[in-house]
Amino acid sequence: LAAAVFATAAAGCGDDAACGAGDAPAQGVTATAGDTTVTYGAFQAAANNDCRTASPPAGVVSLTVFGGQADPAGAAFVTLCLPRPDLLADGSTVALSGDVQPVPDDARVQVIDVQAALPGDCAWTIGDAAPTGTATFEGFCDQGVAAAGFALTLDGTVTVDETCAGGAATPRQVTLAGRVAVAPQ
Repeated sequence: LAAAVFATAAAGCGDDAACGAGDAPAQGVTATAGDTTVTYGAFQAAANNDCRTASPPAGVVSLTVFGGQADPAGAAFVTLCLPRPDLLADGSTVALSGDVQPVPDDARVQVIDVQAALPGDCAWTIGDAAPTGTATFEGFCDQGVAAAGFALTLDGTVTVDETCAGGAATPRQVTLAGRVAVAPQ
């Protein structure tokens, strides 16, 4: 019985020292295409249950993770969804996937949107191509809703559609990279 209690406590982390964002910066995820770089920060995780798999175990609530554009300043976001946060742990590195519906059972991190408000009346929105790359979690406890938050590192590529002044959309490959603190909402 003691071993079972210890295993359960270790898997959830609780609010011990292993949980939390550690030294991850408040701003640190970038999206780069050519000579254009956008920085995102103030990431939050919300237990919204809006990307759940068809039959998640009882008590599993999917997380929406989002951060706002910080530099250049703009009203745009990076949005991810974690359909099965119960399968993530401190140190997990998992593949990025696109926004596929219904959500596949093996999806761990869906890239829902990558937006940017750029100079010259230009903007990015996520394209149709599936993203590639990984997400790594540090200090990830209590299915991502621990009060201490967690650190997220992204290393991948997404396709965005760039539009300028109402013109036609041009697809661009964007490198999504960096490490950032994520706070619970």
